[in-house]
Amino acid sequence: MEQIEYARMNFFSCEYTRIAYEHLQKAQGEIVDLHSASETQSPCCDPWTQQAIHERNAIVWSIISVVFSAMSIESFIYNYAASHLSDSYVKAHLDSMNPVDKWIIIPRLITGKELDKSTHTYDLLKRVFSDRNKYVHNKSRPLNYDNAKPDDPHLYVSQAANGIKTIEYLAQFIQKIDPIYPVKSNFGIEWDTDE
Repeated sequence: MEQIEYARMNFFSCEYTRIAYEHLQKAQGEIVDLHSASETQSPCCDPWTQQAIHERNAIVWSIISVVFSAMSIESFIYNYAASHLSDSYVKAHLDSMNPVDKWIIIPRLITGKELDKSTHTYDLLKRVFSDRNKYVHNKSRPLNYDNAKPDDPHLYVSQAANGIKTIEYLAQFIQKIDPIYPVKSNFGIEWDTDE
């Protein structure tokens, strides 16, 4: 039987997960502060300015969380594949695939089992990369003064929370199909949710 090497260098999925989680917490804190901003007067600024600051911070922290969740997910699946199949095989045959497809193909190559496309986990995975792409490949658009609406920070925080939830569900999926692989230490999470 082939020896699988789990000890690898330059693997940052744990750090990316930590950064995503910490920024989700910051964003959620800004939402709490946003709701209390209208009730309290700050010595630095009026309630409207205070509210705008909390909204902007919640949005920025959420975007950071989404991007780092996607980085964690992509880093993890590369490491998982390279640990089992070799770096040269992954670079030659799998690395150019989109991240969502990697989560279908790589587990199947390694365990014979794949992520079911009809699951909530798969839907979350697609959404994380859709959200990430929207932020990483951002396109400006003309402002329509007739129906311009401010961004809703709650939507951004929800996207960030979905990123963390996706990491948890994907970790559980790999743990279930490959119980020997050190999923928790490679994703850097603990979980208590079930799909």
